[in-house]
Amino acid sequence: MKKTDFDQLILEKEIVLRPAKLIPTSKPGDEMTLTSIFLSSIRLIKEFKTLLMKPTDIRINGKIYVYTEVDFEQVSNGERIDGLLIVVRAGIIHEAVLFEMKNKNDEINKDQLMSYLNIAKEMGINNFITISNQFVLAPTQYPISIKLPRGINLYHFSWSYIITIAHILLFDNKTNIEDHDQVEIMKEVVEYFGNPISGICGFSQMKPGWKEVVERIISGTQLKSNDPDIIETVESWLQEEKDLVLQLSQALGLFVKSGETKFKNNYQARLDHDMKMLLKEKCLSSKLVIADAVSNLNVTAYLDKRSIEMSVYLNAPENKMNRGKLSWIKRQLDYSQKRNEEEFNKIKDDIRIGIFVKYYNAPIKIKIESIDDIVDELKNKEIKHFEIYYLKDLGKKFSSRRKFVEIIEDMLIDYYSIIVQNLKKWNKPSPKIIENRIVE
Repeated sequence: MKKTDFDQLILEKEIVLRPAKLIPTSKPGDEMTLTSIFLSSIRLIKEFKTLLMKPTDIRINGKIYVYTEVDFEQVSNGERIDGLLIVVRAGIIHEAVLFEMKNKNDEINKDQLMSYLNIAKEMGINNFITISNQFVLAPTQYPISIKLPRGINLYHFSWSYIITIAHILLFDNKTNIEDHDQVEIMKEVVEYFGNPISGICGFSQMKPGWKEVVERIISGTQLKSNDPDIIETVESWLQEEKDLVLQLSQALGLFVKSGETKFKNNYQARLDHDMKMLLKEKCLSSKLVIADAVSNLNVTAYLDKRSIEMSVYLNAPENKMNRGKLSWIKRQLDYSQKRNEEEFNKIKDDIRIGIFVKYYNAPIKIKIESIDDIVDELKNKEIKHFEIYYLKDLGKKFSSRRKFVEIIEDMLIDYYSIIVQNLKKWNKPSPKIIENRIVE
């Protein structure tokens, strides 16, 4: 469709909508206010638009127009869709995206969404994006089960994911916003999104099934795979994993990834895998992938022990004997302590060094102060690698839906800032010229 034809439909009131404004006059905290600010920021900030749409197949090259409260009179039966974005090139609309927004505790409504998707199909709009405080592992996944009309692409963003993108753009890194005025606009948007009045909130508590499952495991009650509480527990864990990723991303100013590659874009497979792990091993585990960090960061919740464990991995130096290897890892932890002694001492008693010895099935775990005493015990054995653990026993707090989230999120930031960011990998030295070599 030509943009002029589109404008004519608006004039003839066959399409009823409002231009989205960065500073709307509607009620603060209202969904329409949030929609207007969000869509306007996409239109005004090039890098925000590019980074946000990167995980989708939506092509955004061209002039962008954004609208709110969209009513397609001929097919909508009076229903208004929250937002519309169109991309115009050479006077022709080449791309269109509809948006459904939720804030506060409102969740995506399946019946409402199906109605909107059918409107999108009738209007020939192929892309639909929903945004809420509900978490998903990737924008291509979805927080509810829904059958899509043929030819429609559906994406979901959590508000926390959007805020993370905005924060990363404001850090001094490769994804900076080039234009100074656009930087200032992004700051204003972030400030509004971060205000409680906006209705944006992160993942704050596990689902009710979490408490039930923890208490059943502690009491020794048999768990069944078809128990709704089991499903809720794993869903809560996956949402908390995503929240951990987003919080660490905001703190570092770069995107942290999570999960195994084999589960990419397959939420159900990941859900099934973690349910089996919970039933068999009574634990749930996540892998955080952080660019340039010493290793992936593993996070495990042991429901039977009511404890949380975080760890990173370091190969032991190949050019040292055991005493040298142990001194190498101890120097790294001493450096972490000197960098932030007060904070380090707060968690020191919860730090363990895992020593992995060739032919041993399990690591030898010791406290930092015991590292010098272990040398003789390891005589004639070969240390292969180390893991640095941060282990905390939560006791009754583990089953608290809200307290568990607060503790694990504080633990992650503490562990990374106090320990992980100060660790360095061992790199094999460059080969040396052989002295006194024989020349024939």
